[in-house]
Amino acid sequence: MQPLRQLAVTVIQSASKAFRWRLVELMPDGKWFTVDEQQGSEKNYSAAMAAGLVQLQGMVEDLAVGPREEDPDAPPPKRKSRLFGFGFGVQRA
Repeated sequence: MQPLRQLAVTVIQSASKAFRWRLVELMPDGKWFTVDEQQGSEKNYSAAMAAGLVQLQGMVEDLAVGPREEDPDAPPPKRKSRLFGFGFGVQRA
């Protein structure tokens, strides 16, 4: 099994009532690298965090084992469920 990626979802506030998620990864040198960032914004922190978790889920083939580094010899990933899998039961768009 490939190593677990050190990913995190964070929320930044760019203006009053303008919250955006940001996906970051801890690199071997101890610095955080921005993997992806929301282009638009949400009206509150919780909506931005939820949207960021949905984005993170889309990067994970199997939520039981977490986000792994890509394996070039692995078979194609299985079709992902439309249900939000981090325990909230929210339908993804």
